[in-house]
Amino acid sequence: MVAASLLVVPAPTPESPLAAAWSSYHAVGKNGLGSPSKAEAERMYAVLGPASRSPDLAAFGLRKDGWAARDLAGHLAAVAEYRDAEGGRVTLMRWRGDLPQMAKGAEGSELAAYRWGRHTSYWWRADGVVWCLVGTIDQERLYKIAERLGGESEADGPG
Repeated sequence: MVAASLLVVPAPTPESPLAAAWSSYHAVGKNGLGSPSKAEAERMYAVLGPASRSPDLAAFGLRKDGWAARDLAGHLAAVAEYRDAEGGRVTLMRWRGDLPQMAKGAEGSELAAYRWGRHTSYWWRADGVVWCLVGTIDQERLYKIAERLGGESEADGPG
C-alpha cells in the first residue's frame, strides 16, 4: 500500500526540477504533445528504460493525447498527456534523478502529493527514475492512478 501525504505549498523556485515540471505541464497546448520521432523514442528508452513507455490509462477514463521528450532542468524526460471526456487533464513526466526537495515525502512515505490551485501532483521515485503525475481531474481518481503507476514502477526494478 502506498502512503501519501497531501500538502498545500507555495510555488517552487524557478530553477528547480519541480518548477520545470510545472512549466512543462502548463506549456502543452490544447492539441496535446503529438509523438516523438523514432530516434527520440529510442533515446528516451536508452535513458529511462521501461519508464519511458506511456501507460494506458483508459481504465481511469483517460485517453492519451500524445507523448514527447522534454528537457526538465537538464534532465531528459518522457512526458505523456492524457484527457478525459469532461476536459480534465493529466500529465505524466519521468526522468532520471533525485526527487526534488519539496517532493520528498514525509518519513516512511513512498508517495508525496501537492496542490497548487486546482492542480494536484503526485511524486515518487523508483529505480532511479522520478515520476511526476499532475492533473486537474478529481483527486481520488488521480491518487488511484498514482497508486497503480507507483506499484508498476516499483515492479520494474529495484527502488
